[in-house]
Amino acid sequence: MPHDFLLRLYDAARKVTDGRPISTVAAEKLMESVGRDDVVLFLTGAGLKPILPEGESDGPPGAAALARAVYRGFGAIPVDGLEGETSMACVQFLGNIIRKNLEAKTKGLAH
Repeated sequence: MPHDFLLRLYDAARKVTDGRPISTVAAEKLMESVGRDDVVLFLTGAGLKPILPEGESDGPPGAAALARAVYRGFGAIPVDGLEGETSMACVQFLGNIIRKNLEAKTKGLAH
C-alpha cells in the first residue's frame, strides 16, 4: 500500500461528505438505515504483509465495539468477518476482551 494511500482515501471521503466528519456521517447513515433484527456485517483484519507482518490490534476491537453498539443501540444482528491469515489471533484477542469484561462484571467493576 502506498505511504499516502489512507490520507488520499480520507481526503476523497471528506469531499463526498462536503467536508463533514466521516464518523458523524457514518453514524447518521446507520441511524437512518439500521433497524431491529437487521443484519450488519463488520469486516476487519489485523494487518497486512509486508507492511504490518506482525499485525496490529485496533481493527478487531474497533469492529467489536461497533458491533456491540449496533446490537445494543438498534437491536440489529452484528456479524463479524475476519481475514483468514489473522482470524485465529483476532478471535483469541476478542475472547480475552470478553473474558476480562466478564471478570470485571463479577467483581462489580463494570456494568
